[in-house]
Amino acid sequence: MSVSTYLILGSNSFSGGSFIDYLLNNINVKIIAVSRSVEGRKSLLAYKNNSKMHRVEFHKLDLNKNLQEIVDLIHDNRVSYIINFAAQGMVEQSWRKPIEWFNTNTLSLVSLLNK
Repeated sequence: MSVSTYLILGSNSFSGGSFIDYLLNNINVKIIAVSRSVEGRKSLLAYKNNSKMHRVEFHKLDLNKNLQEIVDLIHDNRVSYIINFAAQGMVEQSWRKPIEWFNTNTLSLVSLLNK
């Protein structure tokens, strides 16, 4: 049985971390975890307590600033699936920095898809 490789953008979010844990528990998978923040504590990321954690490779990369590095990870690891949890969603904060939010949620994602 072959192992699929997933790239999870926004892996340090609650949703991203929970999805990684779900994958580890349900399929034979390799995971490339990508987030612009440092990896959180075990208490905040469900997959860090998983016995299959050795299948997760974390990279601290920002979709807005490290697009080519993310593209290189996709090609170098022959990624089968890309799942995006990197979108910013706090509405009040989006009012303070709307350009940053637009870049993350729209422009950088479209740039990635065009690569």
